[in-house]
Amino acid sequence: RILYRLSTGTRSIEPVENVVKAWALPEPVVRPREGPQRKDNTMTKLSVGVLGLGLGRYHVGWYADCEHVGRLVVCDPDEERVRAVREAYPRVVAAYASLDEMLAAERLDAISVTTPDHLHRPHAVACLQAGCHVLLAKPIATTLEDARAIIATEEAGAARLMLAHERRY
Repeated sequence: RILYRLSTGTRSIEPVENVVKAWALPEPVVRPREGPQRKDNTMTKLSVGVLGLGLGRYHVGWYADCEHVGRLVVCDPDEERVRAVREAYPRVVAAYASLDEMLAAERLDAISVTTPDHLHRPHAVACLQAGCHVLLAKPIATTLEDARAIIATEEAGAARLMLAHERRY
């Protein structure tokens, strides 16, 4: 499919590729993954953690319904939230009161960080440094310095960061 635009001045139609250079974005940087590479295309079961069970309770539900999640753990200092989530989602196999405790006890592939915004930097950095891929609820951080620190940590390691854009309201 070829896209066209109305050329200014000549009032003629020309292919978009003739004008794309002015609008072109730089090529994306593709970083090779470190560590062992899979030799087949089969999907393995993932070990996933959810940090923060306010908004994170929705993430738990999504992961609990996903056939590719083999181990699901949660972390929140509020015992009542943990109890409610474990009752609602029996696939949650473990719960922790602190991130440090969860990272020490589990070998997780990925973690959803859904804690209050001002805690995003310490939590995301700790998870990335532990080698876990991070799904971080927006905003990335509350300050530009914190955002840059999170991005620098992601760029320095093999784990990847993705921002989640949920509809909170």
